[in-house]
Amino acid sequence: MKKFIILIAALLISSYTFSQRGVRIGYVDTEYILQNLSEYEETRDQLEEKANQWKREIENRFSDLNNKKEALNAERLLLTEELIEEKEEEIEIEKNEILDYQQKRFGPRGDLIIQRKQLIQPIQDQIF
Repeated sequence: MKKFIILIAALLISSYTFSQRGVRIGYVDTEYILQNLSEYEETRDQLEEKANQWKREIENRFSDLNNKKEALNAERLLLTEELIEEKEEEIEIEKNEILDYQQKRFGPRGDLIIQRKQLIQPIQDQIF
């Protein structure tokens, strides 16, 4: 009877130690994998080109806005107070439109983020 109890105790202890092995966790370096895929390179280049195009467009619009401000400052002595206020208001409205456009393109819910998800998600799905 003692041998039987010792045998059961040994089995319980050994099964307990085997169950303590734990979960194995692996690490996948997706950035390394993505950088070695030609599809990812092409997609990233497309996104960069589109982002650069939007940046140039925003810079051009800000440049035009600055030109309007300089023109207003040059004409300030010749204009009435009402015209000055009207032109300043137009400049402010245009500035807000540019900032809204910039937010629409590059903001947290902007077009760049959305397109990045749409283009890169299928490639990431191939990895997983």
